[in-house]
Amino acid sequence: MTTDPRLSGHFARDVAEALMHELTNVFAQAAKAKRSNPVLQSLSNPRDVARFWSKVGKGRPDQCWHWRGNTNASGYGIFTVRGRQVPAHRYGYMLAHGALDPELYVLHACDEPGCVNGSHLRAGTAADNARDRIARKRVKRGEHHPAAKLTEAEVRAIRSSKQSANSIARKKGLSATTICRIRRGVAWTHV
Repeated sequence: MTTDPRLSGHFARDVAEALMHELTNVFAQAAKAKRSNPVLQSLSNPRDVARFWSKVGKGRPDQCWHWRGNTNASGYGIFTVRGRQVPAHRYGYMLAHGALDPELYVLHACDEPGCVNGSHLRAGTAADNARDRIARKRVKRGEHHPAAKLTEAEVRAIRSSKQSANSIARKKGLSATTICRIRRGVAWTHV
């Protein structure tokens, strides 16, 4: 008669030891990552955290908490931690919610670049960020874009025209490919 090895005490002990070994490795890697990342280290340093909050105009929990320190050209706060510049809203997010995957973005529910209120911030992908920009009309599109060569009226005229793409392209100083993309609705999709 054979016994099932899963039922033996040795097997259970071996599995428990393997799990403990794996967990020890995971915790060791996390600790090493924290030691090697000064931004993560600073989150648990009361002096760095106090310096961060000294640059924030805090209001009620539902209000935007505006960054009063250095900002970039787009109005996003810049917080310097041990020689590294960190977006202030990213640091604020990590204070409120914990460490963040470096691949993720921090998005503002309030649409206020200078806000560092953790309840207004959420993690998202690059695609989430792009969708937010479009949905909130923060992207210059069409004739409002600085590089636009056409107006929306011209785009409508191109779509309804019976002229060849080459003929229109020569008149407008564009490529025939661009004219075809406009006609197919691939370019100027919002018109």
